[in-house]
Amino acid sequence: MPIDNPFVNLETILTSEKLIEVVFNKAMKAMATGGVKGVSHTILIRRLESKRVETCAKLFREKLGKIISQFPNFDDIEPFYLEMVELLIGKDELRKVLGSLQGSNNQIWKILREHKSKIWHSVPRDAKKERKAAFSRFASIIMQLTSRLDILNDLSIKLKNLPAIDFHNPIIVIAGYPNVGKSCFVQSITKAKPEIANYPFTSKKVSIGHYHGRDNFKFLICQVIDTPGLLDRPISERNEIEKRALAALKTLPNLIVYLFDPTRTDILKTQLNLYLELRNEFKNIPIIMVINKTDLCSDTMLESLIEEININFNVKPFAMISALDKENITKLMQEIISNYLIKSV
Repeated sequence: MPIDNPFVNLETILTSEKLIEVVFNKAMKAMATGGVKGVSHTILIRRLESKRVETCAKLFREKLGKIISQFPNFDDIEPFYLEMVELLIGKDELRKVLGSLQGSNNQIWKILREHKSKIWHSVPRDAKKERKAAFSRFASIIMQLTSRLDILNDLSIKLKNLPAIDFHNPIIVIAGYPNVGKSCFVQSITKAKPEIANYPFTSKKVSIGHYHGRDNFKFLICQVIDTPGLLDRPISERNEIEKRALAALKTLPNLIVYLFDPTRTDILKTQLNLYLELRNEFKNIPIIMVINKTDLCSDTMLESLIEEININFNVKPFAMISALDKENITKLMQEIISNYLIKSV
């Protein structure tokens, strides 16, 4: 099973207005402690207003502190997730935003001490004024965090919905033009239904399957990840964000399987060029070409295609399969395990 996404437990962050509303409502319900017998009206009012200010400050500090603490330490997460943070906001910017929340917490503490002291030296009417003044200053501080809280909430939603990836087992990333059979391939080698997860730089979903295999006496589970919208077109057609998202993928795979569709005679050269481009882009990661949809091709057609690819592009396909009919799938995965994955376990 995949390990948890380190951001999976991030909670929804309230807007500044909602945060103020929630805290003020609870603070106004706070009751002063201590006996009332023989205690003057002035002391009772001071206790009550002091308790309300104290409760208000405590709740704001707790809620801001919880937002800060729910983001994991960067030293404890995998490079892929670090890249996601860098892409979505930037590690330095996130530290800056969280630091501003801590600064606000410090301000709230100072305001609490100031107004509690004034309340305990006030007549009842002035004690209420001091409580209102403290509440107003608390609200002003929180309102100054409006944009930062909105940024953090948007970020938390995107981070918590990232795919959960197990970095203790091999990872195969599937590449190839649209409609070459990538999703079908993932489904054909996965016993359970592939998991679907968000990837914030494409409108499509990432599909993650798990293949259970063995090499001699060694058993392993490898993840097979289809990333539609990222590894399916030339680099030149991508915007800057997509290029950076592509860079993040470089932290994932032990192997890239490039699926080639021989039936798309209109884009045969385009498919080959993308393969060469990805091979150059992912220089430190093995990438193999697998010809799919052999069920739709004659032997003569396949032989001619392989010869053309070899002569004109100096590329030798690793295998030929039919993901739809599951033809040669088991053999392909066994060869992948033996040649590329068993050493990485």
